[in-house]
Amino acid sequence: MLSFLHTFHPYPIIATIGPITLYWYGFFYLVGIILTIFILQKTLKKLEPNNETTKKLNDQLPNVIFWTVVFGLIGARVYYVFLELPYYLLNPIKILNLNEGGLAIHGGLIGGGLFLWQYAKKNNYSLLWLFDLFAPVLLLAQAIGRWGNYFNQELFGRPTNLPWGIPISFEHRPELYLNYTYFHPTFLYESLWDIVGFVILFNWQNKNAKNKPSNNGLIFFTYLAYMALGRILVEFLRIDPTPLFWGLRFLTITSILILLIGLVGITTLLCQRRV
Repeated sequence: MLSFLHTFHPYPIIATIGPITLYWYGFFYLVGIILTIFILQKTLKKLEPNNETTKKLNDQLPNVIFWTVVFGLIGARVYYVFLELPYYLLNPIKILNLNEGGLAIHGGLIGGGLFLWQYAKKNNYSLLWLFDLFAPVLLLAQAIGRWGNYFNQELFGRPTNLPWGIPISFEHRPELYLNYTYFHPTFLYESLWDIVGFVILFNWQNKNAKNKPSNNGLIFFTYLAYMALGRILVEFLRIDPTPLFWGLRFLTITSILILLIGLVGITTLLCQRRV
């Protein structure tokens, strides 16, 4: 794989069939959605299959995932546009062009989370139970989606001479790095981090398929802390332009806040279990 990454020049388009253009970015998101539905259906069958709550959710799952993805995409796009507001004020038509990338995971969590909150409220579900259910597969979907960034040649890291450095076309390089060819594949680092996290959380979820209500939220808050820590580490390598506050990238600050929320949530739930 290392030699492949070092020599292969990715291209965002899979194929063009008449007026239809197929993009790798959308393809990987579609794969993530399909795997999410498949894995969640399998998981729900292990979670008290005779329980009316799990039966109902299993029946509604494709619809729930569809609207979670829709709200997640809206949130991810709005968040990204906010980060790049000067550019989009000059190019407002570009706001709707998702084929070029431009989705922020933090915004996606907010958008998708708001839909699940409304869904849980409407159906009288435990929100934290629902978040626990989605957390592992969300990491897997993120891992798959990162490969869309690779084919778009975006969100890469600093220049590197390492054998797994990826070539970036001249037109995609930041102005300060026009004389460099190979860059850190931060998409790969984050993808591998997320895959490891998925394996850990998914196995944990399977071993505790019938968690007590007091455990609700533990997997979700662990997801937040784990995902945020990986993002903080990757942000120190990334060189794409983003607002800075106190010398830190805005997404680094956001990830630190999410990490703290995750740690506080884990600590609170563990303390409740001891009482």
